[in-house]
Amino acid sequence: MPNYIKELLYELEQMKRVPKNYTYILLCADGSYYCGWTNDPVKRLKAHNDGKASKYTRARLPVSFVYIEEFETKSEAMSEEVRIKSLPRSRKKEMIEAAWKHPYNIDSTH
Repeated sequence: MPNYIKELLYELEQMKRVPKNYTYILLCADGSYYCGWTNDPVKRLKAHNDGKASKYTRARLPVSFVYIEEFETKSEAMSEEVRIKSLPRSRKKEMIEAAWKHPYNIDSTH
């Protein structure tokens, strides 16, 4: 898991950051990606790894965040989820790699 995601999760766990809305990509144990949105990344990751969040990820545990982007509104996060899900795997991989290199310069107009 990239450091910027670890830092975000730590801040949320310690309540040092006001929760917002997030679009995320998980890397599953079989190497596939899963995209979703949440307003509580810590709780959502635990639910995925407990097999309670998605039928898709339940069969591909464990999962970990490889990409996460913050939004002010639920609508924005959901729209980005739909957009990412429509992308080919190669483009998702490019987004993930770009975010790892420049985690605080994520441009939601990708």
